[in-house]
Amino acid sequence: MAARAVNWDALLWQIPALTIAAQAFLFVIAIGAGTSPLARVVALVLSICTLFLSALSMAKQRQSAIADATTLADFERRIGIPEDQIEYGPGWRDRRNNTKLGYRMWEWLRFPRYTAFAFWIWGYTLIALIDVVLITLLFIDPGFLDRSGWPWIHDGGIASDGSAGVENGEITSEGRASTRP
Repeated sequence: MAARAVNWDALLWQIPALTIAAQAFLFVIAIGAGTSPLARVVALVLSICTLFLSALSMAKQRQSAIADATTLADFERRIGIPEDQIEYGPGWRDRRNNTKLGYRMWEWLRFPRYTAFAFWIWGYTLIALIDVVLITLLFIDPGFLDRSGWPWIHDGGIASDGSAGVENGEITSEGRASTRP
């Protein structure tokens, strides 16, 4: 059972890493130059679906990890291990969270009282909100990501239609980046 608990923990943290990689890929499609508005919306909807499914999977795996840790803690109590030496369950969690980090900034922010799972879910929520805002803006104005007001989105500062360019950090009126050194 202890090996299964370690396996759950490893699997639990592989999901966010893969999800962030998927988000990066989908955002490249969503804000890339020359992408059609329909493709942008599809990429953003897929992003929201990926976030939801990842959060659901993380929650289920966390539930399994907590159940295993509680079972192991109960087993350790039954075989006579003192409460302060039990390596699993709520007692261990409380000892871990009460351990000083050694850095005042982190202790002032009180990070130990929040779980990494909660941080990831809040991060997923923020990304999903950005997706919703982008989808809404695309429905209001399908071409807003292709205009010159967004030069940092386009490769080399040049939009696919040639409407934006960057010269010494400024947008040019000709729509091309300067060739001067």
